[in-house]
Amino acid sequence: MDWEFSTPLPQGSLAVNAIAVDGAHVIAMTVNRNRPGGFHDLDIARQSTTGWQLIGSFTMDSTPPYEVKMENGPGMVWIAWRGRTAGGLSELKLRQVGATLGPVLVVPNTSGETSKFDLAVDQANLPYLATNRDNQEELPFPNPRIRIHRRLPSGAWEIQDAVIRSSPANRTFGSLALNARADRLDLFFTLDGYSTVSGVERRTISLFHYESSSAADFVNPGNVPVTIAEGFSTDFNFPPAIAEISSGSSTGIFPAVAYADQAARVVKVAHFSPNSVWVTETLPYPPGTSFDGFIASPCLQVGADGADFLVSWRSSITGSLAYSKRSNGVWVTSLVGTVKVFRTSLALDRNSNPHMATNLIAAPNFPLAIRPYDITDEDNDGFIHLLEIAFGMDPNIPSNDRAPLLGKRTIGGMTYPTITYFRQTGGTPTTSNPHLTSDFIYTVETSEDLVRWRIKPADLAHFESFSIFGVGSQSTWRSVKSLEENPRQFLRIRVDRR
Repeated sequence: MDWEFSTPLPQGSLAVNAIAVDGAHVIAMTVNRNRPGGFHDLDIARQSTTGWQLIGSFTMDSTPPYEVKMENGPGMVWIAWRGRTAGGLSELKLRQVGATLGPVLVVPNTSGETSKFDLAVDQANLPYLATNRDNQEELPFPNPRIRIHRRLPSGAWEIQDAVIRSSPANRTFGSLALNARADRLDLFFTLDGYSTVSGVERRTISLFHYESSSAADFVNPGNVPVTIAEGFSTDFNFPPAIAEISSGSSTGIFPAVAYADQAARVVKVAHFSPNSVWVTETLPYPPGTSFDGFIASPCLQVGADGADFLVSWRSSITGSLAYSKRSNGVWVTSLVGTVKVFRTSLALDRNSNPHMATNLIAAPNFPLAIRPYDITDEDNDGFIHLLEIAFGMDPNIPSNDRAPLLGKRTIGGMTYPTITYFRQTGGTPTTSNPHLTSDFIYTVETSEDLVRWRIKPADLAHFESFSIFGVGSQSTWRSVKSLEENPRQFLRIRVDRR
C-alpha cells in the first residue's frame, strides 16, 4: 500500500486522531505557546480536499506530560484529556468536536482517579470513560478500582464501579481499554503483580475482559473476569510483559483486543469468536525486519463488516511504523514508508480506510498525518486516486470522463436499471462479477434502500462488454428485475485493489 504523508500544523507535539462524520481526518495536537503556569494549548485541525484547516484551539489547565484521547462518534468526535482541579488534583475533561468546538465538560468524581483512562462513544453519541485508582494515587483508596463514567442524554453523569480489587497490595491495575458496541461495553485491563520464587522477584501480568449486559448494568454476578491471554513472567526489572493494549469492535460484532507481548517479543490480537471462545493470533513482522523491537504502541481497529482487523504498531528500537491487516483470516504486515516515529494512533473512516496520527523522532514537535494514497483526490474532481486509475481516468486533470454511468435499457417492453463502467483489459471472464484484473477487483452491487448492499448473482445479468483501443474495456450490467416489477432498485460499482 502507498501512503500519503502530510503535516497538519508544524508546531504541534503529541498527536491523536479520529474521523469526523463527513469522513474528514481530524487530529488534535498539543502546542507549547509559553502560557502562564507552563500550560499547553490543544489545537484541533481537520483535513479537507484543499489541505488542513484549524477547527479551534484552547489552553489545557494542566502541565506535561499529557494524556489525550480522541474517539469517533456517530454525530460528533469526542476528545478527553487530563486536567487539574483548583487544588491541583487531576481530573478528566472532554468536549465535542464538530465544525466548531463544543463547551468544556468536567467529568464529576474523577478527582485523583485518573492514573489511566480510556474513552469510548456509543451509537447514541454518548461518551463513556473508564478510570482507575490505585493505593499510590493522589487520594489513596483502600480498594483500588476501575470506574465507568457515562454521560446520560440529560447531561448528567452516571458512575459505576466495574472492578474493585481486593487482592493483595502486590497486584495493581496496569493498562486499560474501553470499547462501546451496540448496547454493550467491553472493558479490558491488565493486573500487574510480582512474587518471589527461590529468592528472585518475578513480575506476572494478566489480561482480563469484562463485558456489560446493558449500559445500566455493567457489573453482575455472571460477569466474571475472563483471562484471554496467558499470564507472563519476566524478571522484575524487565518491562511489563503486556505493556500496552487497544480494543475495538464493530456494531454488534464480538470484541477484540491487541496487546504487546514483550515476553514473546510480538504483538498479538485476541478476538471473541461466534463459538464463545477467545482466539489469539500473532502479527507477523514487517518483511525483512525480524524482531527489531516491533512491539510498541499497538492500535487496533475493526472494519465496518467486522471481518477485517487493522493494527498499527511501531518499533521501540528504530521507530519504524508498521501496519497489519487481517482479511479472510490472513494477516499481512508492511512498513509505512520510511518514517521513524515515537507514538501513533489509528482511526478508520466509514469505508474502513486507515488514518494515522504520529510524531517524528527527528523532530518531536512535528506531527504527521498518514492515510492511504488511494483515497486522495489530487485534482479535486470528486474521484479518489484509486477510482481514477481503475476507471482509466487521469488523476491530475479534473474530469468525469469514463466515470461509471447509471442508465436504463428496454428489453421486451420492460425497463431495467443498468450500470456501465470502464475497467482494465484482461482478467477473469467479462461475465464474472466480481471481475478481477491484474490490479483491481470490480464488483457490481445491488440495494433496495441504499443502506444494505449485496453481491448476489441472481440479482444481475451481464448486458454487454467491449474493448476500447488504448483505453481499456467497458462493461454494462443490468438488474434481472424490471422497474415495473420493483421500482426501488439501486446499482453501484465497488473497486478494490488486489
